[in-house]
Amino acid sequence: MQTGTTLYISGFPGLVTNTPFFSLESKLEPALTEGPYNAKRTTQEGVPYIQTQAPSYHGNSGGPVFSREGKVVGMLIAGTVSEGGEASENESFVLPVSIVKEKLNEKNIKPSASLTTTEYNAALDSFFKRHYEEALPKFREVQALHPNHPYVAKYITESQQAISSGKDESPQPVMFWVLVGGGALLAVVVGLVLLMVLLKRRKRVPVSYGHQYAPQHHVRQQPQPYVLPSAPVSDTTQYVRPGSYQPYQQQPREAQVADLERELAELRRQLGNRPPGA
Repeated sequence: MQTGTTLYISGFPGLVTNTPFFSLESKLEPALTEGPYNAKRTTQEGVPYIQTQAPSYHGNSGGPVFSREGKVVGMLIAGTVSEGGEASENESFVLPVSIVKEKLNEKNIKPSASLTTTEYNAALDSFFKRHYEEALPKFREVQALHPNHPYVAKYITESQQAISSGKDESPQPVMFWVLVGGGALLAVVVGLVLLMVLLKRRKRVPVSYGHQYAPQHHVRQQPQPYVLPSAPVSDTTQYVRPGSYQPYQQQPREAQVADLERELAELRRQLGNRPPGA
């Protein structure tokens, strides 16, 4: 890296973070300042430093310093102080990343985010998405891991208030949608089964076409009473005697004549016995 190369300092200046009229969401966005790489300095103990004119403030300490290519070149350590003891933004001093790695390797330390940091970042992510029910147990876990955490108690209170006010927008768990989908599918299956049963029952009922079927009863026909013809019976007329159902023409002619004579005689007798005026 050559003198004059532009460097960028990222962090959270205390002057801005502690300003009350900025929203919390905006305060969580890091500030970025830039300035040239002025020189390389070394302490009396031989520790090298990068001097830059990129402005820095209280609260920036420990923040990363980037090159134009986005590569981390060091960590902000300190800034200059005026003769009156006030911080000056004119010059900042950066510890090169190579020195940081060297000291970590000497202590066999592999840099990684702690469980507290991981949970806290996840809780903040849920909180600012308005997923307060998701964020609340994560904040409580952070509080259990780090009871003296400076901000977690406030986030727990704000999450509880947001949930009570109905502001929570946490997505429903996957199991909820599985149950909803399963219930809908079950309702469709039950509906199809009922429809099939109803269709089968309708096929079994005979179609009447407007006529009601009734059981048929066979009525035995009674023989009709004998009626004497008022005129002579022609040869083609079938005459049936009472108690006999044999056609008249089927009997022998002599028997027919004899039967007629007897019947005429009986009629005369009956007529002769009738009282006068009847």
